[in-house]
Amino acid sequence: MFMLKGFSMSRFLALSIVTAALLASASGAGATTYNVTSAGLYNYGTVQMTGTIPGYGSFNRGEYAGVLVLKGTTDKGTPFSLTTYCFDILHNISVGFGSQGGVNYTFTSTSLGNDLSGNAGTGNALSANQIERMSGLAQLGSYMFKSNVSDLSSRMAAIQAAIWSVEYGFTASSFSSPTGQGFYSNYMSRSFPGARTPVLVASNAQGQLIGNVQGQGLGAVPEPETWALMVLGFGLVGVSARRRSPTRTVAA
Repeated sequence: MFMLKGFSMSRFLALSIVTAALLASASGAGATTYNVTSAGLYNYGTVQMTGTIPGYGSFNRGEYAGVLVLKGTTDKGTPFSLTTYCFDILHNISVGFGSQGGVNYTFTSTSLGNDLSGNAGTGNALSANQIERMSGLAQLGSYMFKSNVSDLSSRMAAIQAAIWSVEYGFTASSFSSPTGQGFYSNYMSRSFPGARTPVLVASNAQGQLIGNVQGQGLGAVPEPETWALMVLGFGLVGVSARRRSPTRTVAA
């Protein structure tokens, strides 16, 4: 979940390529600290998420859903720009909306195992099937974001809503985009054999309401040949022309 921080909408942010070494460290090859100095939510919409979280209770509220870009430098001095998706709906962090906002977060990478719903981040265990589907959705979303496919905002909102639905058993409704519900139903029907992505967990995320953690699933872009058939299955043929977005201010 994301908190408005009053940043202006800007033109589409081109995602820089993440180095192989950075992805290896995020996958658990070595403990890495990610010092995040800017964060921005892009191609987002709103969606109503409804359900129940064990140990928390009923949940029924509107959420901003989109792709989150984290930028900064690792503890090894390596610059990074990462696409991520919220893997933890109960905690909040402040980000720029449509542009990078200055922040000071410390993230570390870990394997995905639970929904981080507890105050200490030791929430309800996730099944192997849930982990696989959430990871595959994050990877598919990152592929679409990097490729700037058509109707991107609807797709990104649907990807994020599908991740939450798989994670918590939620129902998503009332998408701000008229095509969001259709994309969501499509993504919820898909499987992603073998997909697994690490989660970046913040220990000092600003603006949190619960505990001291915040989980973001890393949307690493797979090799093109790995996803070629799946992309065709999703109908993602052709890349839309990039347009300048109108500038607007979002109140804090």
